[in-house]
Amino acid sequence: MTPQITMQDIDRGLIITIHSHKNRFFLGILALWLVILLVIFIFAGIRIADISSEDLGRFSANPMAPSGKVMLTLFIVPFLIIFYYSALTFLWQLVGREVILVDEKGMLIVRNYGLFRTSASYERSGIDHIEIQSRFNPLGYISYGDRSDGIITFNYQNRLKRCGPVNDTNDAETILKKINSKYPDYFKA
Repeated sequence: MTPQITMQDIDRGLIITIHSHKNRFFLGILALWLVILLVIFIFAGIRIADISSEDLGRFSANPMAPSGKVMLTLFIVPFLIIFYYSALTFLWQLVGREVILVDEKGMLIVRNYGLFRTSASYERSGIDHIEIQSRFNPLGYISYGDRSDGIITFNYQNRLKRCGPVNDTNDAETILKKINSKYPDYFKA
């Protein structure tokens, strides 16, 4: 088991903590991408604000002409979506960790991105068929702000869910053996 994984057996259940696999090359590219996005946002926002203030009188005669507010909104919304997912990916690479709590009632998966976190809980009655599904990913298991990565899979209410963003199937097997030793009913289909 690699140092990025820790497991604690507590009274309430089993806590598995998986720290993100840091890909330094990708982290550097992503940092550059965020800086470029910020510069584009600043300069484009200033330019759109200048256009809207200069042409406000000319556009007011034609009600169908786009106003500066509409143009600014059409620019800001897609930009913020791209920036959000890029920032989450950067934070995941930098300080991310996934904490999985397994107990008799179900599983709780919490992803920490530094200042942000997301969580999902799954009731035991809806979980079945926990297994390892390796995936080809040349950059390592990089998260894009969702739970689509990880090689440990399970069905929850007939939908495939993933967790355990590890690169080594041996680590995933160790995690599953630990869960199976404490809660063998999770592996009954």
